[in-house]
Amino acid sequence: MFGTHPFFQEGSPQYYFFDCVLALAGASGADPHGAPQGLNPTACRFIFRTMTRTQSSHLLVELRNVGVTLGSRPILTDIMWSLARGRSWLIQGANGAGKSTFVKLVRGDIWPIPGCGERLYHLNGSAESSPSGFREQTGVVTPEMLDEYKRSDFPLSVFNVVLSGLTDTLFFQGFADAEESRLADDALRRTAALDLASRDFRTLSLGQAKRVLISRAIIKPRLLLIFDEVCSGLDRSSRTALQGEVRALIESGAQILYTTHVQDSLAEAFSHSLLLDGGRIISQGPITRKPIIERRRPAATEPAIATLSRKPDTRRTLIRLDDASLRLGGVTILDHINWRIQAREHWALMGENGAGKSSLLRLIAGDHYPVWGGVISRFGQSNGSTLRDHRRKIGLVSADLHTEHSQSQSCVDLVVSGLYGSVGMHERPLPAQVAKARALMERYGLGSPAEQETLTVSYGQMRKLLILRAIVHEPQLLLLDEPLSGLDAPSRTEILSLLDELAQQSVTVVYATHRADEIPPWITQVLRLRNGAREVAL
Repeated sequence: MFGTHPFFQEGSPQYYFFDCVLALAGASGADPHGAPQGLNPTACRFIFRTMTRTQSSHLLVELRNVGVTLGSRPILTDIMWSLARGRSWLIQGANGAGKSTFVKLVRGDIWPIPGCGERLYHLNGSAESSPSGFREQTGVVTPEMLDEYKRSDFPLSVFNVVLSGLTDTLFFQGFADAEESRLADDALRRTAALDLASRDFRTLSLGQAKRVLISRAIIKPRLLLIFDEVCSGLDRSSRTALQGEVRALIESGAQILYTTHVQDSLAEAFSHSLLLDGGRIISQGPITRKPIIERRRPAATEPAIATLSRKPDTRRTLIRLDDASLRLGGVTILDHINWRIQAREHWALMGENGAGKSSLLRLIAGDHYPVWGGVISRFGQSNGSTLRDHRRKIGLVSADLHTEHSQSQSCVDLVVSGLYGSVGMHERPLPAQVAKARALMERYGLGSPAEQETLTVSYGQMRKLLILRAIVHEPQLLLLDEPLSGLDAPSRTEILSLLDELAQQSVTVVYATHRADEIPPWITQVLRLRNGAREVAL
């Protein structure tokens, strides 16, 4: 009845309101290409223009039948959506649904397909296709931003990270004046992170780091805040605290786009929700009840410890830590850790965010070195000797590797790179190496996307590829750092199935997690960390 204007999408409040107006005016039907029957066309145009003009004054962004492709693969298709002032949106969808691409499209970080639909920004009384002027007024917190800061090669204070939000650059150049310092202090205070101001950002726990990035986003007035999977990977206490801070921002009047792949207790704080699936909008509109994407299993109070048919090989110690401590940026991360990992054992490494799990795995892998006096022996040799040979016996998987392997490459090349221990391929692999990688991918259900670009696969498929990369060189020890972090329910099921099969083979597994309900049934022992110290081993 109302044409193709996005304001009058079927199912929208405006659609039903205008329908009622027509009914009251005596309209008896509609001509699909003209005015409703029984209503003066001039009156129809007057109502349409009046309502459109009123709506346009409140619009910030319009997406009219736009799409996004990456390479030749469509990522978003037929997107029809608008962002009005005063509305905060919960953007839902499984891994690979297109959530991150959607918010990048909204902000103007990427362009829609040329000649296909239209993207408009409404600023200063005019509608423009360029995001210039809008992007500068949008604050973001994304996994990519977190990884960039965490991978910095030099110390970077929390205070500097927050200040960089003033210039929307990765680093703040020069010295802050009194007003800039006040703004940074206020932003940190709003997220209860002021006590972290002098810390090296790289030493923060995941929850602390995300609070700091929110401070960076809110250091100056913003038209819009975009939080992309901001609570993903957090333990319960950190997640609850961060959700409270997001809720407080909404209640203070901030306008937020918040993406998530899980059921979120924050849902009722938002005015609207949108569900994506396969790059298409499945539903959108005001939130009338708590959205449900998936139901998580209740958290277990204690992990189940299974006894496998095989027994640990106590004659062969793979890793030995004696009084091993680790300091980063002047902060003690690990404190006098003593630990033995025997062949054929499977360990769960547990602890809250910031307990030191990731740092301990990186220490074992040779990415960090213990403080003088501590000893780490790998595969029967003392620390420091033939580290390259040791690394060939170890496979490591973590969420951080997603960013490290973010450059464009084929899926098979990603898996082959595990034979070289490199990020990307710097030489042509041998045919036998490619064949080995392909066989592994076929075995675990990834044969079809072998030639596909890694940038076009889903988040869950990328995690599976990284696991295959970690085992293609047949390591003796597999280190898994929160392998299910950021995955939706179907992807978690696939990854756990893959790991179940690996656990029955000769590889020894160390599985780090903060969730007791994620402990696989084949785990034989548990080590708990608290504040960088060994708490208990089971």
